[in-house]
Amino acid sequence: DLILLVELWQPGRPAALDLDRVELAVSFAASVLYENLRQSREARLRIIIIGADTVAWDHQSSMELALDQLALAAAAPTADLRRTLEETMQRISNSSRVVVVSSRPRGDLLARTRDVMEPVELLCLSAEARDLSPYFALEGLV
Repeated sequence: DLILLVELWQPGRPAALDLDRVELAVSFAASVLYENLRQSREARLRIIIIGADTVAWDHQSSMELALDQLALAAAAPTADLRRTLEETMQRISNSSRVVVVSSRPRGDLLARTRDVMEPVELLCLSAEARDLSPYFALEGLV
């Protein structure tokens, strides 16, 4: 099982870099969704988007619904993955993998998730080139 938590955070007065990270987080999540389903129709994937609202999608729903939810999701200064991450970590099996992609700067994300480590695989990625480049083609970004 793969659980993808997508935190769409931005400050009250976002700069261009903040908006770029939000767009990159959404693009990364859409790519994970597409690649996961393309590789295996039996793949168990759950996506939880935390922004102005929190919405969830799982592998039993249509891919179009998930893509619509990603496209319509709005970033917000109140977006906070902490509670959702803690709840997720309490409910999952030991064989699950959890990936967090957040539009927060890397330092802020790591500070917010540092003490949530549980006995499952947890990967926290900021929507920045240095975090996403091993997993995602970043054309035109440094």
